[in-house]
Amino acid sequence: MSEIGSDVIWREKKYLLNRVAEGFDDGSTREFIRFLGYSQRSCGEVQSQLYRALDCGYIDQLEFKIVYDLASDCRKQIKGFRKYLRNYKKD
Repeated sequence: MSEIGSDVIWREKKYLLNRVAEGFDDGSTREFIRFLGYSQRSCGEVQSQLYRALDCGYIDQLEFKIVYDLASDCRKQIKGFRKYLRNYKKD
């Protein structure tokens, strides 16, 4: 992966982790769920940037698939965790 492509991915990963930490530190489940939503959207931003990197020739198809699938898995896990927290909150 090119330096440009890895910089974009690294920046979004950093934002994703910071949003999770910020939501958790707030102490309320509602805020944590909200910030997890921001993190979930960051996964989508990574996927979007991957398409741009592929189109510009910064990454090849194999690199695209590996990182895209990781971002997709992360997105699904965050979505599931948010759903769990919403249901847990009701109990």
